[in-house]
Amino acid sequence: MPPGKPRAPVFLTAAQLRPPPVPPALHYQFRPDAPHPYLIERGLSDDALEYFDLGCSAQAINLHGRAPIPLHAADGTLTGYAARWPADPVPRDKAKYRFLGAGEDEPFNLHRVLAVGSSLPILLTTAPFDVFHLWQCGYESVLGLFTYEIKDRTLHRILDHFRNRQFLLLFDETERGRQVRSYLTEHLSRVASVRALEFLEPGRKVESLSREIVRDEL
Repeated sequence: MPPGKPRAPVFLTAAQLRPPPVPPALHYQFRPDAPHPYLIERGLSDDALEYFDLGCSAQAINLHGRAPIPLHAADGTLTGYAARWPADPVPRDKAKYRFLGAGEDEPFNLHRVLAVGSSLPILLTTAPFDVFHLWQCGYESVLGLFTYEIKDRTLHRILDHFRNRQFLLLFDETERGRQVRSYLTEHLSRVASVRALEFLEPGRKVESLSREIVRDEL
């Protein structure tokens, strides 16, 4: 069955946006020297583990071995966690990410991009691991949408903070990635400058980009 078409965004007013709830206690044992093994397998450096607050043990009783990724509000407040299945491919009966608390609809890495204060274009991509990879390649102003399903609240958050910035769109060269790239190009270009980046090779992944390509093209 082909993937569904994303819904058109409906931009909410600030008064309509309620603050996210406080996330549940996750019973983490925070230790900078004990990141989840899956994060190491995916190639995250020590600097990336520290920058993205990923240095904690996997001894969280309600994650069942998943890799925890902290989620934050725009002001840096911890709002929840995304628990990533710790292997690839992900079994069909398992969700790639399981969310605890709030923050699923907030653009991933938003508070760090705001703190950097760069004038570079905002690079939009999908999952946190694409954000991690692009950051390790030297690009700091990168936001992850976490899912290929476009959500009204997420688009509102992005435009609320970056309406006068250029956007770069970078997604895997797959059917779903092309769908979202086309959709965002159409809708974001109504209020902002947008440049869609495309791979020449079908199936190419964002994580396959080298540091040199990121530096030269972005």
